[in-house]
Amino acid sequence: MTYKSMLSTILLLNIYTQAYGIGLNDSMLICLSSSHLKTIGQKYSYAQNSKGSYQDVTGDTLEFIDLSKMEVAIDDSKISIEISLTHIPDMLIYDRADISDNDIEYEWAIFFDIDEDNTPANDISISLSSFKFKGEKVSIGNVKNFTQRNVWLFGSDGSSTSLTDRIDVTVVDRTTFSLIVGKGSHKASEKITEQTPVRFSTLYNFGRGVCEDFYPDIRISEKNSKMQKNTSNE
Repeated sequence: MTYKSMLSTILLLNIYTQAYGIGLNDSMLICLSSSHLKTIGQKYSYAQNSKGSYQDVTGDTLEFIDLSKMEVAIDDSKISIEISLTHIPDMLIYDRADISDNDIEYEWAIFFDIDEDNTPANDISISLSSFKFKGEKVSIGNVKNFTQRNVWLFGSDGSSTSLTDRIDVTVVDRTTFSLIVGKGSHKASEKITEQTPVRFSTLYNFGRGVCEDFYPDIRISEKNSKMQKNTSNE
């Protein structure tokens, strides 16, 4: 390692610690047993409708993916979502060397269970996310400018298609993402109503593992596919 690259590494580590409030080793310990479970066959618990507010217990994961309070409002013209976290840092690190090409690195998302089967299959999600694409170098920036915004439609085979990127995003008080999607942005959005079951998820991939947070928190086994209503973290 050259002197210049060593200084760059030290700078990034300092920014990482200041932004996240923890060190790299701490994040590995917190997420040691985490795995990326966003698979079509995995069953989840969904809140029973897409109306009103939801409260999650905090302090169980990294602050910038730690779900706190979520709100959803749907009318004939738009879908309005607020996702509050413990804290949204001014800067995050993107495209780290230990992230594989084309892998997701960050995600903050809401999933609408259109067919009410408790799986991501045929869901519509609205998300902010960041992927590391081939050739990209490590960089530092704020969430709003360094993430992509999408409305995704998931297929029954695990595929996903971006329906639109026309999402208005605002960061409020360093804690909340406000997302607004017009109902006219894509015909599929008309399937989302106040009666559609909903869940929220966040993700941070640090290369050697994945940290996640969910609301509701209950993952449902294949033997118990009945929806369970979550009122607090397990």
